[in-house]
Amino acid sequence: MDHDVKNMIAKLCVNHYEQGLPKRGKPQANREWTILAGVVQARPRPCRPNLPNPTRCIRQPQSVQQELYKGLVYEVVALGTGSKCVGLDKLSKSGDVIHDYHSEVVTRRAFLRYLYHQIKKSILKEDSIFYDINTNGEFQLKPDVAFHFFTSQTPCGDASIFDTADSDSIQTTHDPMPNIEHSNIEQSSCRKCLLLNCKFMEAGTGTECSNSLGDNCDANVSSCKRKASPVRCKFQLKTAKICSSEVVSNTDEDQETTDEISLTKEQCESIGFGENKRFEDHRTGAKCVPGDTQDPKDSSGYHAVGVLRLKPGRGSRSLSMSCSDKFAKWNILGCQGALLSHFLAEPIKFKRIVIGKCNFNEEATKRALLKRIDGIHEKLSFAVHDSVFIYHSNVEFKHSKEYIEQNHIKALGKMSPCGSAIVWSAVPDCPLEVSVRGIKQGVTTKDVDQRNARCNICKSKLFETFKEIVTLITSENLPNSLKSNTLTTYWDYKQACVKYQDSWNRFLEHFPTWIRTPIEYSQFS
Repeated sequence: MDHDVKNMIAKLCVNHYEQGLPKRGKPQANREWTILAGVVQARPRPCRPNLPNPTRCIRQPQSVQQELYKGLVYEVVALGTGSKCVGLDKLSKSGDVIHDYHSEVVTRRAFLRYLYHQIKKSILKEDSIFYDINTNGEFQLKPDVAFHFFTSQTPCGDASIFDTADSDSIQTTHDPMPNIEHSNIEQSSCRKCLLLNCKFMEAGTGTECSNSLGDNCDANVSSCKRKASPVRCKFQLKTAKICSSEVVSNTDEDQETTDEISLTKEQCESIGFGENKRFEDHRTGAKCVPGDTQDPKDSSGYHAVGVLRLKPGRGSRSLSMSCSDKFAKWNILGCQGALLSHFLAEPIKFKRIVIGKCNFNEEATKRALLKRIDGIHEKLSFAVHDSVFIYHSNVEFKHSKEYIEQNHIKALGKMSPCGSAIVWSAVPDCPLEVSVRGIKQGVTTKDVDQRNARCNICKSKLFETFKEIVTLITSENLPNSLKSNTLTTYWDYKQACVKYQDSWNRFLEHFPTWIRTPIEYSQFS
């Protein structure tokens, strides 16, 4: 069943892009490429209340964005394309520019529009995926509703760092990858252990263990005088193939480099990164965040794995975390963000993450999206506590980088990423937009500060949607977190959602080098 479902989810998104959307904003054929992402909702078919047999359900009309499968209606509710983000010097303090328009990010924001619309329908007593508001002023997602995320490309960042020699034998696997159960790794231990080819060395002694990690290493960790009994590991960072839309360059395969960090022996062994692996030599444009383990500064092409990364911006460096990092966050805190959490009894999660036909590595994807967050949810009350499954589909997206590389017509010019981002949401008001450099396509320089230049998924527009929902709820039904008269700015309302902020701060304890956008970019009202 899962094999059929994953391909159906992928086909729904690709078909809706190809047949359900106009040409505007799409890449130039045989020259430009982009990345496609989508959210597919699954829910039972609605039933007619006045039929003699009340269990007799209406057969949903088939459409390019909808499919009926074993009693469930699978429907595309959000879609997006894009592969760029703006640099630090182009960030807006008014919330009117989309800072990160990678497809996964704009699709998640388009999905927020859909969720707000469904909450509004619930308030107005219309058919909705949410139950009516409860006594706490919160909406509960109906238990038979599920969401699945599709992306045509392996998420940028850590999930894209792997050896392509391994991907050929993995990319046709049909086995789901469940969320990893809580391990014996101490959460207070250093998390920077997701590196390769480790040699133990007792902290403070300089004595190396002759055996490689994962064999029969018997370093006497308990002999260390430090209370946490850490072991210093000397890592020889081998190279890893980057299989995404990122920059690739070749260097000498035989070069090696080392970096040293602290971790426990048990931590390394439980994660299983002790094998003596050899990787092809490629590089990524995504940079390790400051304060974390860094890639070597020379041209060796080696990469640290398991670390947080920043997307390369247009011109200057960006503040946008990689899509791998953002997926890890969504798999713990939910994808709804702080504002929408005011209205929700539980986070909104993705049950399945389906990756389209591309170079894919199960171990790297599991490491980036699941292993790094193993056990964090157990300490949080407002968090995703269910398993997340990852699948690889054989459905091809014909505007992907890999497809265009094989079908590029050189007479059309140099192959390049498409500069625009398509944003579509299953809402009645302005469902489709095209963005360029974070604002609406076609807006001139003199009008860039006007309201009509803003996309509906930018922070300021989503904030307006949020405040509209607040006005629709009676004062007695309003969540307690929204009853304060001191709430004014976007930042104020986000901080007021204590249940989300508590979980977010605990998440940051596990990822202390996570880059947060400065407060001044959230002080608009």
